[in-house]
Amino acid sequence: MGGGCNRIEGRESFYVGSFCENNCFDGFGGCDASFDGLVTKTHDTCEMKPESKQKAAVDMEAVIGAIRSATRTGKSIFLYTPDIFSGFYLENCFQRLPENSEAYISVNACVRTLVDSGISFAEIRAKGIREIWLGVESGDSGLRDRYSKLRFTNEELTQITRTADANGVHVCWYLVDGIEDTIETRMRTYDLVKIANPFRIHIGELRAY
Repeated sequence: MGGGCNRIEGRESFYVGSFCENNCFDGFGGCDASFDGLVTKTHDTCEMKPESKQKAAVDMEAVIGAIRSATRTGKSIFLYTPDIFSGFYLENCFQRLPENSEAYISVNACVRTLVDSGISFAEIRAKGIREIWLGVESGDSGLRDRYSKLRFTNEELTQITRTADANGVHVCWYLVDGIEDTIETRMRTYDLVKIANPFRIHIGELRAY
């Protein structure tokens, strides 16, 4: 996660934590945020480093300070959490962000947890979150099941993407091109992109290891 966010000019990254509760890509080596909560993310190497036996999350004062610093210098900020709407980060990060923030905050999220949270895009926008990167991976639900994604429908994804845009929140998608993709699965993904019209997409190559 994070590849798309990190390649945007003028964006600062702030690593809030790297413990992921969703276990995506089980059987493919996991994503870079699925290491049992014993890790933190390092900015220079983007590798996961063991730190302690606690779930990785920094003090919220440091998070708020980073947001204010980015806002003051006219930059957007990427708050690195694997899924800001998962139980741990929903409670410890999202719900504790200041209200009515003028920042441009970008975050990672999961389609299923965003839908199930019941949080409106007005509430999300009030926290300063203007860009959400969703781990979509593929427009083919069978491939998403193989990647151990929490289940969601293409209709849910399309509705989220369009509703967010109408409420001033840009939705971006992470997609992967894997060894199990075919012309048919790629076309399903291509067609879904055309229908839902996400703000940005980032395509990564998926290889089992």
